Amino acid sequence: MKTIKEIQSTFENGDVFRWKYKEGGKSYHCKSCIALCNDKGILFDNYWGYQPHKVDPEEVYLEFLGNLFDCEEVARACAYQYNRDDYIDLQNTNNSCNTIFLKKGAKPSNELILYKLEQDIKEFQHNIEYYKERMLTTKKEIADINKY
Repeated sequence: MKTIKEIQSTFENGDVFRWKYKEGGKSYHCKSCIALCNDKGILFDNYWGYQPHKVDPEEVYLEFLGNLFDCEEVARACAYQYNRDDYIDLQNTNNSCNTIFLKKGAKPSNELILYKLEQDIKEFQHNIEYYKERMLTTKKEIADINKY
């Protein structure tokens, strides 16, 4: 079994992991389960930006997501264009950042873009029907007022 020093020696500054406790019963309160590695090879949960919670690699399972230095920061609004494995999302309940980190070489997915556009069309059609109904209701209200 590797020691914590051996495990930490493989971490690089900017590495990002999802994590969960190996043992049950531990509290996840005020933790995002997203760990960032600093320049000393130490992992910190990103829930509290100003007072980070240290994550012990011996107590958790880690899933490597990527390294932020191998990514490009882009607007969250672009996320729908990419497969979920093509970007790193650091957003958590205490941090609603408006950016994601797109992995180098990631290409937009025509399938996902088409799906989003089809969903937009459905929403537009719904809105058209809604506003047609509102217009008829409003015209009826005007007619009712003009009767008096």
